[in-house]
Amino acid sequence: MTIRVVPASPGSDAFLTFLGVASAVRGADPLAPAQPPELTGFLLAPDAPWRRQGEAQPFVAFEGERPVGAVVAAIDRRAPHGSFGFFDCVNDEATAVALIDAALAWLRARNVERVEGPIQVHALGVYRMQIAGHERAPFLGEPRNPVWYPALVRRLGFAEGATWRTWDFEGWKLWAFRAFHRVQGYRNRKLRRRGYATVEMDRARFVGELTRIYPIVMSCYGGAPAFWPLDLDEYLRLNLPLEHASGVRGALLFKDGVTDPIGFGMGIEEAERGVLHSFGILKEHRGLGLAHLVMEHAFAEMRQRHFRCVVGALAKEGSTKYDEVGGKPSRRYALYQRATSPIGRAP
Repeated sequence: MTIRVVPASPGSDAFLTFLGVASAVRGADPLAPAQPPELTGFLLAPDAPWRRQGEAQPFVAFEGERPVGAVVAAIDRRAPHGSFGFFDCVNDEATAVALIDAALAWLRARNVERVEGPIQVHALGVYRMQIAGHERAPFLGEPRNPVWYPALVRRLGFAEGATWRTWDFEGWKLWAFRAFHRVQGYRNRKLRRRGYATVEMDRARFVGELTRIYPIVMSCYGGAPAFWPLDLDEYLRLNLPLEHASGVRGALLFKDGVTDPIGFGMGIEEAERGVLHSFGILKEHRGLGLAHLVMEHAFAEMRQRHFRCVVGALAKEGSTKYDEVGGKPSRRYALYQRATSPIGRAP
């Protein structure tokens, strides 16, 4: 049957169909849960502040009257490339070709030569595709997708770009991880004598606390894949879903004589699992081992909960604190890139 692809601008009937495609494709798979349509609609809302700097076009693919795929082509004038995101598709190459070709044509019409993704608006939205570790239970903020997606996009001419890893420390690995950080205790005491200290993030003032770490996030992650500078209102809007998410915790890192925080760490507490999600320390304070001080704060909280697993989440390829502990990562993710030339033609 012929595949038909239609644009689905917010407010249209097609957009309502677009919002339901993820659930239609993924079903009730607990290992690749569909993003809630409310979150998708929130990120793509006509009043979203990122639209001051960009534009986006959702598409829906139909087989007959049945929706079988969705994607969003987007441009942000601060980004080095165009992007595709909110991608969902049945395991059928012809459907994927029709869907992605429509997105590529929209980008070409706006003089965009390269595309990367999946990126949902920005790195502070949802981005990356999971390429290994699908059998592991997902955590808040982890990119999840059906297992066939990576092979499908490679068949469309996309090449793997930047990659990330996640570690699941459980059993003896969790013991080794805890022991490693106990060894760091002597260094942490020296750091405290030098005036460094951690304070628990105040969940009752979540927006205010995010505002305090906004300069650190912009400084630490600027230039990273899928990350470009944001105004404060854009940054707060993209983080708003975290305000209402259960289990999100954080620590602020301070230095004597400095009014504002110089670093932060954020994580998620689940019933039997703690997730070390993200860290950031201003450049002038790096190289001292301060990440261990923030981790020590996290472990003090975790010991009270008796977690059976600690997850070291979403670290970019290269040397990390998790590598120092040893063991292989249990999950991997990637961004994909290609030229915006039509699929099947040479760039």
